[in-house]
Order: sequence, then C-alpha cells, then structure tokens
Amino acid sequence: MKKILCLLLIVGSFSTSLKASTNWLTSFDDAKKMSQALNKPILVDFWAFWCGPCKEMDQNVWSKEDIKSLMDNFVPVKIDIDANVGLARTYNVRAIPHILILDGWGNILYTSVGYKDKKEITALLESFSVNMAAVHQGLAILEKDKENAYSNVRVAQKFQDGAFILKGESKKAFLRSSNSYFKEGLKFVPKDKPALKEKVELFMALNKAYGGSCKSVLKGLHKALPKIDASNKSLYYYIEFYCYHTQKDETKATESYSKLAELNSNTYLKKANYLIKKSE
Repeated sequence: MKKILCLLLIVGSFSTSLKASTNWLTSFDDAKKMSQALNKPILVDFWAFWCGPCKEMDQNVWSKEDIKSLMDNFVPVKIDIDANVGLARTYNVRAIPHILILDGWGNILYTSVGYKDKKEITALLESFSVNMAAVHQGLAILEKDKENAYSNVRVAQKFQDGAFILKGESKKAFLRSSNSYFKEGLKFVPKDKPALKEKVELFMALNKAYGGSCKSVLKGLHKALPKIDASNKSLYYYIEFYCYHTQKDETKATESYSKLAELNSNTYLKKANYLIKKSE
C-alpha cells in the first residue's frame, strides 16, 4: 500500500510539473522515472536559448494544440544543451534542434537532427504513440542481470511483438531494438542449449521478414529445415506462413498454416489468424 501511495505521489508531482512547464519536463531523470511509471516513451527536445530553429519549432510546432494532444502519449522533456553538456555528449548531440524518442531506461528508439515542421512532427508522434508496458517490464527484469540470455531475448521479443503491429518509423525502430537485444542474447546462450541459439536465429529471421526481406528469409529457412529442432518448428512454420502470405502466395501460405495448426501453437496461430483477418 505504501509503494502504491508513493508511486501516486510521484506521478502526481510529475503531472503538476508538466502542466507548469506547458507539457515539458526539464529533468531527464524525472522523465525516465515518469516513463517507467506510465509506460510512455520519452520525447526529448535538445535546444538552447540562442537556437533560432528551436524557437521556430516552439512557435510553429510544439505550441499547437493538436501537437500538445499527441504529446500526451509521451513524457516530453526539454534539455538545454548549455546547462546539460554531459547529457548532450552522452547522446552525441552536435547540432540542434535534436529530437530523440527513448524508452524508459533512456535507450534510443529514434533520433533526428534539424528543424521539423508540424506535418513531420505529427507523423512522428502518431507513429510512436505506443504503450511501452511490455517492453518496460522486460527491461526491468533485464536490469537485474544484463548478461542473461533469456532476459535479453525476452526484451527482444517484446520489441518484435510491437513491430508486428506498428508502421513507419516506429516499426523500424522496434525492429532495430529487437535485433540489438537478440544479438546481445546470443552472446550469453549456454553452449549446451543449441535449440535456444537456433530459436534466437529464427526470431532474427522473423525480424528480417517483418522488415520486408521475405525472399531471402525463405531461402535461408528452407536450407535450415532438415536441422530445425522440434521445439522450434512452430516458429519456423509461422515465419514461412508470414512470408508466403506477404508475397500473396496463398497456396503455399495455406500449406504452412496447416503445418502450424497441426503443432497447435496458440501464440503463432493467433498471429497468423490476425494476418488472415486483416487481409480480408
């Protein structure tokens, strides 16, 4: 009960701070805490008082009511580079305005340098208006043991699941993050767990398929089929189904779906059924 009350007090104080500063926080540490509490991505605007384009964005973009409404899906924080030299250096900020979208632990999802007009910011904010709860849950576990294969793979899967339904810049960002954690997870896979290593490699192939490279993914899959571990067959046939479905080869997609159904994998069948329904 005390923990819940403490969290409510923290969120309440952050909310007051946001309103007082016209939607913007000024503390990066507070922004991370709030992001983790509310499961919203962090929107960072690196700026300076002497920056002309920054002032133009304040006047022509950030101050607009429809933009402010979209910003409700984020934890927005303005960082004065002259007052936060170390933080600017951490994120390699060499020109402003410099816009970042981060997860609650401060990891980069998207970065952009230079003036962006209202149309561009609208598209960006719409794309990244994402509930980060699943990703943040995985990151909280990973924080306790960053050299754990399963923890890294868990975070990678959460980003992958997000990419499955996202579009545009956010889809690209989630796939990049997913691949990064899969690669990190591979470093710590025990040598006596070849099926886990294979599963991670299949997940990375799925990311490649989600990114639009189904032709090369299928080529690699079919070479690997004779060696696929039984525990990974459902993932294999889901990837195969996804690629054939994406390529509109419904005959082969139906064959892959049938094999997937025989394995009775609810997780991948749900995704396959979602794709089928979406295309109807």
